[in-house]
Amino acid sequence: MKVVVKNNLKVLGKFTLVHEDGTEEEIDGKRSFCRCGLSEAMPFCDNTHKSRLKWVKKVTDWKDDLRAMKYEKHGPGPDEVK
Repeated sequence: MKVVVKNNLKVLGKFTLVHEDGTEEEIDGKRSFCRCGLSEAMPFCDNTHKSRLKWVKKVTDWKDDLRAMKYEKHGPGPDEVK
């Protein structure tokens, strides 16, 4: 068996997969397992992280930009004052 860790967790070779319900599956080949928690095919990786994480980053960047512009214009909000 060989294990490769990148965006997902790839396991190659012969191994036994024990599912949450306790059932066991004998696998002889390659499987990629989800590490981000976004997969629709849990516990397997369906590459959802590639599209969703880019979207989340764009939304986060946009919100950060908006906060910065608001701060420049109005100063810190009531929850930001120490």
